[in-house]
Amino acid sequence: IGIDETPSGVELGYWVARRHWGKGYATEAGRSVLHVARTLGHNRLIASHFVDNPASGKVLRKIGFVPTGVVAARFSLGRGERIEAEEYAYDSASEDMVERKRAA
Repeated sequence: IGIDETPSGVELGYWVARRHWGKGYATEAGRSVLHVARTLGHNRLIASHFVDNPASGKVLRKIGFVPTGVVAARFSLGRGERIEAEEYAYDSASEDMVERKRAA
């Protein structure tokens, strides 16, 4: 898991070996990396998942990302080809507002 500056913005990316799926590792790591990103001053991030992996979209939504409605082909190194991917965005200002409402 990590973040990278791209022409589109700061992007969160991760990969989890299949034998470790469903154990919460991506969610835990995602929350931690978002914290680090915010500490570094990155308030908006993007991420995506391949359309044939909806569980990854569930992880992104769980950590505060929202779908943008954009679907575009992205290269998959593991598959060696371009695959359709759904884009998500995270905005820390929106997340802060949600947290304040929960606390009130």
